[in-house]
Parts: sequence; structure tokens; C-alpha cells
Amino acid sequence: MDRRLFLHIVEAHGISWTLAALLGAVAQFRMIVTIIGAAYGDSIAAAQGVVAGMPHWQVYQSRILGPWAVQLLSGPIGSFKSAYVLYTIGLYFLAGLAMLVAAYRLYGARTAWIAFLCFHILCMILINSRWHYIWDGGELLSFTLFCYFVLADKDWRWMTGLFCVSILNRESAFFIAAWMILYPFLVAILDRARPRLSMALAGLVCMVGGTLLVQGLRVALLQREIGPDLFGMPEMAGRSFHPHLQDNMTYLIDAFLHPTMEFNILIVV
Repeated sequence: MDRRLFLHIVEAHGISWTLAALLGAVAQFRMIVTIIGAAYGDSIAAAQGVVAGMPHWQVYQSRILGPWAVQLLSGPIGSFKSAYVLYTIGLYFLAGLAMLVAAYRLYGARTAWIAFLCFHILCMILINSRWHYIWDGGELLSFTLFCYFVLADKDWRWMTGLFCVSILNRESAFFIAAWMILYPFLVAILDRARPRLSMALAGLVCMVGGTLLVQGLRVALLQREIGPDLFGMPEMAGRSFHPHLQDNMTYLIDAFLHPTMEFNILIVV
């Protein structure tokens, strides 16, 4: 970011955006706890399981960024639960602030506030009534940055950096790598030009390296998968991927045919 533009944003919007992002983050957390209730403790336990090498499901073991950040934060704070709450609010704060800055740089101040408002409304609508994992907030931030990088036409170095951090948060980062591989060729076809091979090659390296990293973390850190016994689902034991496409379609159809107060329309892959 240009230094003069950065200083202008800070001087013109720094206080208002910071306060708005903080209030939005606290409101989101209050809504999460209100909707999930006492079961919110199970989401905290899921993060503790990753740290201990005993996650609910094997696929969670590679999602070390959030749980270990909370673990490190719990040292000075003195409580894993309090650190989890603070980290979650911090992620929503950063995601909201990133939305404001990104939309402002691309479309101006009015659009930035509209984007920020829509961001928080959609987050509240789509809160799951049972779970809110620590990596869910991290994904909001990474996806916001990814959208900005795409719209701003950032090069492969920005995308690779985002992937390297996001893959430690959740495997959905593979969508970033897939975009890096496919986008240059789609643009080349439409523009009838040579593709940007640097982006595609970087995406391929991210895809392969990310796969090895995810599997390596699961093998190295996993001690025992407790979900099959805890939830009575032995058929899910040992899976490296949880397919949710059918669940997503079912929830989406039921949301319109049989609406409920929960408005629970999405299970993220």
C-alpha cells in the first residue's frame, strides 16, 4: 500500500473504522454465544483437542493455527477459554477492518460501509446453531483478503503468502491454490493471450506442498481421534475428508421449503 494512501486512510477513517470493527466483532461474539448457548464449550474443547493431539476428527488435526495461537495466548491470560474468546473477537475485528479497507480502496467510502454492514449481517444470519470453531473466524479473514487480492489483481507472491498462512487454519485454502492454477488460463483464453505461468506454477506448488503439509501434520500430531466414540459415529473414523456437498444441498433446500428460526443453511466443506 502506498504510504500516502495509508496515512490518508488512518487520518480520515482510522478512529471510526477501528471503533466500528471492534463493536461489530463484540456484537458477533455476543450473537454466537446467544445462539449456541452452553454448547459453545464444545467448540472450545475441539480447539483444546487439536492442541493435545486428540481432535474430534482426524481432519481437524492439521488446523493448528487457531488452536495453538489460543494456547500461546492462554499463557499470559491464564485461561484457555478466555484466550479463545479474545482470539475469536480479534479475528472478527480484523476481518471487519479488512473489509472496510479493501472496499474503500476498490470502490470508495460509501461502498466500504455498505460492504461492512452486509458482512456482519450475513455472518449473523449464517451462524451455526451448534458449532463455532476457532478456524471459522480465521476463514472469514482469509476469504476477505483473498477476494481483495483477486479484485486488486495481486500477483502470485501475495496469493502464495495468503495460502501459506491459510492452509494452517483450514484446508479450504486449497481453493486459493486451485484459483491460482485455473485463473491464468481462463484469462488467457478470454484475452487470447499467453497465460501468466508464474501464477499457475505457484498454485501447483501450493497445492502439492499444502497436501503434503496437511497429511504430515495429521500423521505427526494425531494421537487419537475421539469423535467416533464421543458422537457415536464409528463410520466416520479415519477419514481424511468429510464430504458435505449433499448436506449443503439438503440444508439449502430445507431452508426455503421448511424455514426455521435457526436458518441453518450451510455446512462448510
